[in-house]
Amino acid sequence: VGLSSMFVTQKNEYKLVRMFGRVDRVIDEEGLNFKIPFVEQVDTLPKQVLLYDLPMSDVITSEKKTMVADLYVLWKIEDPLKFAQSLSGSIGNAQSRINANVYEALKTVIGSMTQAEVISSRDGELSRKIIENIGKS
Repeated sequence: VGLSSMFVTQKNEYKLVRMFGRVDRVIDEEGLNFKIPFVEQVDTLPKQVLLYDLPMSDVITSEKKTMVADLYVLWKIEDPLKFAQSLSGSIGNAQSRINANVYEALKTVIGSMTQAEVISSRDGELSRKIIENIGKS
């Protein structure tokens, strides 16, 4: 019982202490911490920047030409409590949401451009337009 009431938080992680399924507290400082055995559960979330590599997908330009897009997203959990409340604290749920939002923005942006515009915008302009468009649809 004594050992099951202790847990360690590393400097590169958040610990969510849940009591009966609800987040009771968030620990973001490294060190030894305590919980109530059998009543509280501890979940771990990463603090570092995470990479999500979206699957390659076909997108259609404004002139109805098909292009293959391959992109990735760097993301980070800034508010672990909000992350737990909105995505159930699941990295998989977050990646699914990222995938849907980024793919929709990608389709919208490339769908409004010609193939030549897409190719000439690969210097960062295309990325900027996609980032601006995320969450608008």
